[in-house]
Amino acid sequence: MRIPLVCLFLLAFAPSVQAGSPFEAICERKDVLTFRYNVDILGKPTNYGWNDTEKFSGGPWVFKYDGESLLIDGKPAAIIEAADGVMAVGQGSGTASAAGIWTYVIHTAFRMIVASQVHGFAFGDGGGEIKTRAVLLDCLFGSIE
Repeated sequence: MRIPLVCLFLLAFAPSVQAGSPFEAICERKDVLTFRYNVDILGKPTNYGWNDTEKFSGGPWVFKYDGESLLIDGKPAAIIEAADGVMAVGQGSGTASAAGIWTYVIHTAFRMIVASQVHGFAFGDGGGEIKTRAVLLDCLFGSIE
């Protein structure tokens, strides 16, 4: 429940910034580095460490910036900091047993977006997971008129 409240706070109090011209970017994951720590339902660790071979579902990511606000996959994202052509943004998600946040740096001159995720979930009496990912996205940029 805290993640939606954090997102509302970020959206409500994020600085009103302009990060350059409106754009749209459609992206697929290119490179991924993941740290994962899993514990099974009996409380026994089952996975620990970094890997660069993990794949995950999802995509494409669709970014739409109208000059004032940013949507990622049709959902509002908080623009945390911005300069001309560069912005750092965040977007949270959560359920009754999981919480996470995605952050992105968008650089329109480089036509590049990088992403990071922190996420955790719990189930049973001690099972669950904590993970973080760093993702390089391969993007096609276009302008919005």
